[in-house]
Amino acid sequence: MGNLRVLVTRPEGQQDQLVEVLAQADIDSRCLPMLALSALSHPADKRRINNQLARLTHQQLAIFISSNAVRFTANHLATLSVTWPAQLPCLAIGASTAKAIESQAWPQVYDRHNGDRQQPFTSEGLLEKTALQSIAGQNIMIFRGRGGRELLAEELVARGATVNYCELYQRSQPEYDGSILTEYLGWADGGQPIAAILFASGETLSNFCQQIEREKLSEDVFDVAVVVPSQRIFEQAKAAGFSRVYLAANASAESFLAALKASIV
Repeated sequence: MGNLRVLVTRPEGQQDQLVEVLAQADIDSRCLPMLALSALSHPADKRRINNQLARLTHQQLAIFISSNAVRFTANHLATLSVTWPAQLPCLAIGASTAKAIESQAWPQVYDRHNGDRQQPFTSEGLLEKTALQSIAGQNIMIFRGRGGRELLAEELVARGATVNYCELYQRSQPEYDGSILTEYLGWADGGQPIAAILFASGETLSNFCQQIEREKLSEDVFDVAVVVPSQRIFEQAKAAGFSRVYLAANASAESFLAALKASIV
């Protein structure tokens, strides 16, 4: 796969492992984040976060949506000189999130039913976990950024749990002018056109499409192959107009690489 170049759209701080895995396969990466993350810093937000963290000992389960949620939680606990309750188990969405929890030495729940320590990469997958099948009467706190999908909380409430959010950071869309986008797509004079764009989330895909539309770039971009990690984002990419959409098994670096090897010549 020599001389193959792809565009990575993950936020700053989330690109390294993917870039490294691709480089080992002789695939060149260009990184243009389509999502920026920052801690919530308004005094009202900080008070709300402090109040939520003060209730940790009253929770039966904590769910982390992303490795960023783990990182921002750990940072906030450190500022308060508070340690994670030893009796409060955590559930993760995605292997990188599980690894982040492990690095904090917080207790973590794995699926005892089949002994599988692999964590699902979607809310739908997490809801299949044994630990979430009999949760009536439990207090569950979900750690995430501001906003996002409500499917997980809605289903947990339907199963009889009391759910609270601890929202610690916010997302924003970086803005690039047309010349930057053209350069990273490899369309500038003397550039090497990218062979594929990798989208790890629906939000990065949406942000990319908005920038392409705002800068009125050529619709040829929709002929570039894209790789996405779920059926939901696959359908989103198709609806956006991309003609060559390939589905990775999940959002891991290894799965993106496998999809590229299987689909991009």
